[in-house]
Amino acid sequence: MTRVLKMFLLKRYLRSYSHKTVEKMINNKVSSIIESNKKRLVPVIKTIIFCGHNNTSLRGHRDDGILDIDSALV
Repeated sequence: MTRVLKMFLLKRYLRSYSHKTVEKMINNKVSSIIESNKKRLVPVIKTIIFCGHNNTSLRGHRDDGILDIDSALV
């Protein structure tokens, strides 16, 4: 490639990506993850509020006793 062609391609590349910095791209990804997590939490929060308004337990009537976290993760 000639030097002029390389410069032309470089300028075209920089012009097309000058508005997209790495920081902005990362922030956009983080923002989309946050929005996705918020959407996943909405039904959980609504269920907790519903149970609280109706005086309903979140656990079933046979769920008494010690919670074993190891068996819950299986």
